[in-house]
Amino acid sequence: MSGHGREAHWGTPITPAVPLSVEGLALDLRPHRRSAEQRRPETARTTGAAALHANDPLFAKTPEHVEQPARPKGCLGKGQQMLQEHCRNVRDRPAFMLLPPLLTFLLLASASVAGVVLGADKFEADTRGRAESAALDWAASFRLSAEKIFTPLVTLSILIQQNPQFPALRAKFPSIAEELLHSVNQERSIIQELQLSPMGVISSIHPKNNNTDSRLGINIFKQPALRGGALDTVVANQIVINGPLKLVQGNFGTIARIPIFISNATANETWGVAAVAPVDCPVSLCFNATTRERFWGFATAVGPLDDLRAGNDTRLDLLKQKGYKWL
Repeated sequence: MSGHGREAHWGTPITPAVPLSVEGLALDLRPHRRSAEQRRPETARTTGAAALHANDPLFAKTPEHVEQPARPKGCLGKGQQMLQEHCRNVRDRPAFMLLPPLLTFLLLASASVAGVVLGADKFEADTRGRAESAALDWAASFRLSAEKIFTPLVTLSILIQQNPQFPALRAKFPSIAEELLHSVNQERSIIQELQLSPMGVISSIHPKNNNTDSRLGINIFKQPALRGGALDTVVANQIVINGPLKLVQGNFGTIARIPIFISNATANETWGVAAVAPVDCPVSLCFNATTRERFWGFATAVGPLDDLRAGNDTRLDLLKQKGYKWL
């Protein structure tokens, strides 16, 4: 192959001897040697450029030129990084970051308050239930004691109906009453005394005490504090308990009376009681012309309440042990 008057061989570079000119453009195709500056590594030139423009205010550092702070390593470093990111998020989006935990806190607080209230209500209900149970137990014990009063009164009523003559009954009454009191007061003092009141007048009392004589002869129907209860007893024709009230003896207690009616009697029957004994009982109540039943009088039992009122009654021990108080 030939060109420009020379023969070319494969593998031999062709070096033009003279510059070529193409339409007025000068092209120098001769090989150039790189200077020492050009032969320096690229990194060196870059470092030099950076040093050259380090103090140039017009030179703007790109992100890759900005020195990044050293990040801490390990679990502590990760924790600090997460905390910084969280604080940055709270600062940038406070509503989004704070609202969910605030709502969660309010929900948990409401649930806690509701649990405390429910627990307090349950505790109060349980305490009230235990108190009511203890009070009912005491009431049942007191009711049982009160019912023990009925036995002596019913016994006296039967004896009087069989033998209504008062003079003979008066002679036997102390021994009969003593036996009845002994049978009732074995555990505690339930009845402090028994009375017979024919025609409504207190005529016999057992046991006797310092004020027994002062109470003999009192007409129950004429005593303002006693008349109402006495008439109610006659109308009911059954045992009626009045009280608690202050007794003539000076202490507090209850009065249980049973009205006694004698069959086949006349309107003027006295059964040996003095004719001058005041009755002051309405005829419609004290004598039934149809059945010919005549009101004989009362058998009365007086029960003490001083120990109960003072809180010394043994039936209150259970309430005391549980720390309950009463009025």
